[in-house]
Amino acid sequence: MPTTLHIAEVMCTRIARFSLTPHDRVVGFSMSRIILIVVPTVCYFGQAAVCWWTSDRPHAVIWASYASANLGFIWYEYTRTID
Repeated sequence: MPTTLHIAEVMCTRIARFSLTPHDRVVGFSMSRIILIVVPTVCYFGQAAVCWWTSDRPHAVIWASYASANLGFIWYEYTRTID
């Protein structure tokens, strides 16, 4: 059975997916892609904090790793946008 935080993460991802405007879809504007990655990253950091607070350290490290991997994607999209 999925946890409440897992459901919140799925909802954040689905909401972020629809944040692209039709113009962004045609042009391929990368700032929208950054926003699409930021929302799940915030959710992952939140989940990591909750796991750390409830003394579930291994899962806290896992969620923090997901968030840090997304930071790499954000960095990539940002550098691609300014070029």
